[in-house]
Amino acid sequence: MPFLAPGEFERVRPLAPPAHLAGHMAFVHSVLDGEMDGHVLADRRDAPRSAVVCNDSGFWLAIGEADRRLVAANVPELLGRIAEPTVLLATTPAWSAALGAIFGRAGEARPERALSRKEFHFRPAAVPAPPPVPSGYRVVAIDAQIAGEFDGRVDPWVVRIWGGPEEFARRCFGTAIMRDGQVASFCTACAIGGPPGAIEAEIEIGTTEGERQRSLATIAALAFFEQCRARGLTPAWTCAADNVASAKLAARLGFQEFREVAAYSLSNNYGA
Repeated sequence: MPFLAPGEFERVRPLAPPAHLAGHMAFVHSVLDGEMDGHVLADRRDAPRSAVVCNDSGFWLAIGEADRRLVAANVPELLGRIAEPTVLLATTPAWSAALGAIFGRAGEARPERALSRKEFHFRPAAVPAPPPVPSGYRVVAIDAQIAGEFDGRVDPWVVRIWGGPEEFARRCFGTAIMRDGQVASFCTACAIGGPPGAIEAEIEIGTTEGERQRSLATIAALAFFEQCRARGLTPAWTCAADNVASAKLAARLGFQEFREVAAYSLSNNYGA
């Protein structure tokens, strides 16, 4: 099978588009850097021209020259490597056509698998001033103890993909808004990676249902931006195309949408 060994991952890095052309790239570089678990499918071991970078967090990216045969020939092996609910994203129109021919497009075969995601550019000059923290709330850095409290309050996916609370605290960072000792809102990174001088922190953000409409997500995000700045990282934002609330929040925080890309939902019962 044309899956590269970890020591060979670096060979596909030239295929990854720069951040000004494509979002979601932190998911690619985090695997190539060995910072997150994943696999790399390539058309050849030496000087690859096409690749699929499979982050075990559930975000896979097809990069380089579009090669339908590479993916189609390895669907069973690819599906056998799914660790989380997974989407395969096209980074170019050519890849969208190639993947659509395999997994289906809206209005064609298997339309339930055809999705799309929006990608944004970060504009530091457009970042707003932080609103006041409401009485009774406090802004804190996420440590292992707070990460362990995500389960049951907010979606623990972002803690799980880093390896659990202790590993999250060692490998990642983020901001939580606390009320009465419980997580009310948070902003953290679900992937960190990029070429030197252009490393991105892909944002995962959330607020518990009873705490919304208090600007808590904005407060958490702006504090996270400061954490990124201190680390020399650029915040990165992507979201499902139908997630209107996320797109609106991104705009309020200074992000500008620049394109929408095709994504295909994968599962181990493909072909059933």
